[in-house]
Amino acid sequence: MTEPTPAGWYPDPESPGQQRYWDGNAWTENFAPGGAAPVPSASAAKKPIYKRAWFIVVAVLIGL
Repeated sequence: MTEPTPAGWYPDPESPGQQRYWDGNAWTENFAPGGAAPVPSASAAKKPIYKRAWFIVVAVLIGL
């Protein structure tokens, strides 16, 4: 048995270039412009270690 598709915005199967809200059971009448929203990857959202706040604080404390 397959898992049900979770509620959310998805590309509208009837109108390319639009999004439509799936409530978990059926399509609603809610539309939004645009295609599928990009899903950020975990690696793209991660900052390099030297740009993280905790690393900067530790480096400053060690430097004193």
